[in-house]
Amino acid sequence: MIKLAYEPDVCRVCGTELDHKPTGRPKEFCGGACRVKYHRAYKKWIKACIDAALSGQPEPKHPYPLVTKQSRSEPCNETA
Repeated sequence: MIKLAYEPDVCRVCGTELDHKPTGRPKEFCGGACRVKYHRAYKKWIKACIDAALSGQPEPKHPYPLVTKQSRSEPCNETA
């Protein structure tokens, strides 16, 4: 199976490795609990970003940035 660049290797919330099926949309979360936890935190983050922009403060850090196995271990050494 060919792995596409946008397919995350791990759950965006808990870091559990994901198992991708050959067809359909790639998974971002290991289950419903992580998906709900992410979307609730994302909504709060969006509101905080809007409040920060209106008050001239810097944008707050994203609660769950996209993490892959490669970004956790070492930087990419590929040349493109």
